[in-house]
Amino acid sequence: MRTTKTSQFAPFILSLVFFILLTLTVKFVPTTLYPFDKFITNLIQLDPSPLKLTFFKIITQIGNQIPFIIINFAILLILTVSKHFKYGIFLLFTTFGSSLINHLIKEWVKRPRPLPHLVRATGYSFPSGHSVVAIALFGGLIIITNQIIKNKAIKFVLNFIWSLGLILLPISRVYLNVHYPSDIIGGMLLGFMILQISRYILIKEF
Repeated sequence: MRTTKTSQFAPFILSLVFFILLTLTVKFVPTTLYPFDKFITNLIQLDPSPLKLTFFKIITQIGNQIPFIIINFAILLILTVSKHFKYGIFLLFTTFGSSLINHLIKEWVKRPRPLPHLVRATGYSFPSGHSVVAIALFGGLIIITNQIIKNKAIKFVLNFIWSLGLILLPISRVYLNVHYPSDIIGGMLLGFMILQISRYILIKEF
């Protein structure tokens, strides 16, 4: 029993350790990450085109403040009407809680964003708020979908859509040159940890 419980918490603990190490590196010795960041950025920005730019500009809107709030409360309304209010609260707790914690860490690390930006971006760079949102929102939707949707075909389609959002939203931030790849990794780790804490507290499972 103890081994099983430990294995359930292992991904969270590993994420926490890696996130702390990454945060301290970004805060105190950021230059050590530049070769990695440059290599991944060059891969993502390879072969730019107007079509790609338009696509990623649309995708990145999901994590912006107003669309983010509208999406969350629309989902809460749908879940409330369908008598799954608990999952709506779980999602709100996860998404807004992760945004708040992300903001606090940004203010401590104070990492400048890369330049030049292809879209308007303010504030600091690490961790990526859009990446935190991607994991909190779409990861939360995957958990909710697996809990309440019984039809396997519908479950597959929805989880495929959520997975695309989870992947494309963080990538958009690097393509648009408003974040370093290490910002993305930090944001995704933070989002994952908060998602797991929220899941444990509100859904009673890890």
